[in-house]
Amino acid sequence: MTLSYEIQIWIKLIKKLIPTNSTDNSKTSIAAAGSDIEIAITRSYDFTDERAANFLPDLTPQERQALNGALISAFIRAKKPVTPLKLGIDYSLRQAVTTDLLSIEKLLVENGLPTAGIAEHLSTFCIADTGIVTGVIGLEFSGAAVLLRSLAVSGDRRKQGLGNALVNYALAQARQSRAATAYLLTNTAADFAARSKHQCDPQTNHKYHLIHNIYS
Repeated sequence: MTLSYEIQIWIKLIKKLIPTNSTDNSKTSIAAAGSDIEIAITRSYDFTDERAANFLPDLTPQERQALNGALISAFIRAKKPVTPLKLGIDYSLRQAVTTDLLSIEKLLVENGLPTAGIAEHLSTFCIADTGIVTGVIGLEFSGAAVLLRSLAVSGDRRKQGLGNALVNYALAQARQSRAATAYLLTNTAADFAARSKHQCDPQTNHKYHLIHNIYS
């Protein structure tokens, strides 16, 4: 088996895994056998220079030109499939109580979020309970508006639907309090806000995300 044949095999394999619009240093996820595979491209190789000619002496210039940019270096990681948690079976949503305070503060610190004011406003916080405090969100009311803050989920429980469940639960609480518009304050969950199609308010440096008029 020649080196050029081995290279061609690898090229065919990578082309099957990576979309045609991928670029250097890009990341992409694909579905394969029920699992997510993340590919982080680190380098795309140039086969038209002198070093490539010395490295691949059995290839003609035309063959090397055809290979140019087709071979890459990449980190390929397989991610374990995640099963969404079921409300009422795997977890419950409820208002926070005094005995939850330390667990809430610990969870916020683990997520790089501040804990100032939590104790004073604990009665307006909601938690996801899996036997322990697994997720949290807080509400702060101002007139007809409500600010959703301190949204956090334990690292081992992310991407299982808890974030959306907490937001929806908080919005239901806001409706009961007759709030008309909700905002999500986030320094660390901008991607979550974008996936949820929350609109960013440019006047607040992209930290407040308008969720929607909660009565529309």
